Amino acid sequence: MTSNFFDNITLPDPEEIFNKRSAGFAELIASDTLFNTISLTEWLKFAAKAGIPYVPSRIVANLALSSLLRFDEPEFAENPVLKEYLAVTQNVPEDHMIRWDCCSSLALKLAMDTGQGAVEAMRTLYLDDPRAFDILFEFPQETVDVHYRPWVEAAYTGTHPVEYRVYVEDDEIIGISNYYPQRDLPVNNKAVEKDITLCRNYTQKLIDTLKKDNKLPWMPRYRDAELSSTGIHFTADFILDGFGQLQFLEAGPAWKAGAHPCCFEGKPVSGVALSKNNDPIPFTG
Repeated sequence: MTSNFFDNITLPDPEEIFNKRSAGFAELIASDTLFNTISLTEWLKFAAKAGIPYVPSRIVANLALSSLLRFDEPEFAENPVLKEYLAVTQNVPEDHMIRWDCCSSLALKLAMDTGQGAVEAMRTLYLDDPRAFDILFEFPQETVDVHYRPWVEAAYTGTHPVEYRVYVEDDEIIGISNYYPQRDLPVNNKAVEKDITLCRNYTQKLIDTLKKDNKLPWMPRYRDAELSSTGIHFTADFILDGFGQLQFLEAGPAWKAGAHPCCFEGKPVSGVALSKNNDPIPFTG
């Protein structure tokens, strides 16, 4: 259930949790236009509408965050939410991963970042995961879905999978990055250029779908980032599978609102960044 990530860390008290979270999801509840930008459940609906290839997912639980975020209290041992959580986390199919609606686990993130592979990490989901706890703390809904997803055997370049992150601000695609700055992707490579073109095309289809449906991705920290309340802002992640098909993986906050800049770190997000050590390449066409 827990992994001792949170040893010697004091969790927020229940009142702080309630006040912080209530301020977050009140705006979503009151709006027909806004939707939760860190919800995989929501984004897969739009990916399906847009007609782009995506990694499927199955919701296996919907858990109350008011209980999950207080897992350290003795009373949690008798909470029905714990029984639901244990049922889905202890029975993950071998060829699937488990994740929260808002994020995958820190264990999986570290395994992929370090090039170690994800055989064990993809099937674990701890309550005391500090990365997940921080995101769940801000998750602007009263409940959170738990997903099983088939594990995609990715194409690799060097030590890491071939993945990309697309940055959208004010309805426009402003940048595309190699997701893993730990290793470069080649410049002037036809396969990479094809991937970049598909990333742009698929993301534009998502933008067009959101416009058609009059929907705006949103999360509370968009206010602090001073992002336009009428614009479309998000990041979209894509993975190249072992068969050479580029698939939509997930979407999340805009780069000004928490998304990692990947190979754009220390640089303006503009154009195509395939290496953290080189300048981005301007968009063409």
